[in-house]
Amino acid sequence: MMQYSLLLSEIFERLKSLNETYLKLGNISTKIPLHVIFVRKFPLKSSVICEIINLRYSYRVLCEICDQIEEFFAFPILISVMFFGLSTIHSIYTIILTFFNNSEWSTDHGRAASLTWFIAELYKIFALNISVTRVVREGKRTARSLHLLLDRCTTSLEIEEELTEFSRELLQRKIEFHVYGMFSLDFSLLYSVLGTAITYVIILVQFQLR
Repeated sequence: MMQYSLLLSEIFERLKSLNETYLKLGNISTKIPLHVIFVRKFPLKSSVICEIINLRYSYRVLCEICDQIEEFFAFPILISVMFFGLSTIHSIYTIILTFFNNSEWSTDHGRAASLTWFIAELYKIFALNISVTRVVREGKRTARSLHLLLDRCTTSLEIEEELTEFSRELLQRKIEFHVYGMFSLDFSLLYSVLGTAITYVIILVQFQLR
């Protein structure tokens, strides 16, 4: 999971650099004072078309890299998520059992060991969820950057067609990360795993109380 997170951090920086470059083409600032109603439009030079084409190609390459990363790590991540779910159930259940155990050693050391293990595993999947969320958000920001260029800049017909075509391509080529199409690797995964684990722990505790 940590290798996955490190690779996604590198992808995030590349996407962020691309988005900043888009805005620099039109001298656009995303920070507009609230009292400003009208925004001045800046003309785009014809030579910008080459840079737009290169940026479009760079984005396409990054998307292909993301697809390769997703495919390469799919099975290891599936095993890791399954292990995280089972270890979460075991850790929470062990901590709860210590409250019903009169042994002082079992209470102190059992809680500490289970809690430490749970935090270590939680940190890995939390780091992965953060990395995935950042990359996905930065990928969506690309479309907003293109629309800002179209909205705040006066362009030639050729540049407008290139930006419009790129915008259509973004609708078909979205940056997302899944595991064999079964679940996404954003924070919804963490919520699902923790919710399922807590449900099973409640059932196990009920059997223990009987």
